[in-house]
Amino acid sequence: MKTNILFKRFFLIAMLAIVYIVSVSQNCSKQSICKPENTDGFDYSSQSRYAMLSTGEKTRLYITTYMNCAYKISVCSEANLGKLHYKLFEKVREKKKVFKDLVKGEAPIITDADGNISTGEAPVIDTLYDVQVSLKEIEIFDSSKGTDFWQINKVDKTKNIVLELYIPKTDEPTNGCVNLLVGTKRPSKSHMGKLKE
Repeated sequence: MKTNILFKRFFLIAMLAIVYIVSVSQNCSKQSICKPENTDGFDYSSQSRYAMLSTGEKTRLYITTYMNCAYKISVCSEANLGKLHYKLFEKVREKKKVFKDLVKGEAPIITDADGNISTGEAPVIDTLYDVQVSLKEIEIFDSSKGTDFWQINKVDKTKNIVLELYIPKTDEPTNGCVNLLVGTKRPSKSHMGKLKE
């Protein structure tokens, strides 16, 4: 009888363990696929993300990089997704001066030698221009051309960066977890103190 109760308890515990393992393995928020070995002073908590993605899928994510900060960005996935390919683009606003209109003044009154009065063509007194604004994406990093991470030591001005992630297509579609690590290093603050005499 005791053996039967022990067996039932063992079976129940084993089933709960299996359910927990399956739920954790399918929950990307519980997995740290790419943990940096050495943080080098970067904080990976603010813009880092995770997702469950499928092979053959392409996705885009927006990241803000702030002035005077350093950044390190890397993407990792479970082995069943294969080698990830990602690019980073900087969104640049372009302004272009375009022609809008000509402003003409009053037509001059012309008197010829015989005393005939006529009006001449109105002179152009001003040219009006408009400013046309467009957004352009400039590629700043491609993971297929070198390292697996992008790093910049100091951002000159606050910028919006677009991360475009592509997971290669496979014969048999599969899902897996992907981690995006965005490390931020803020500038060290200056400290002013009194000199001791």
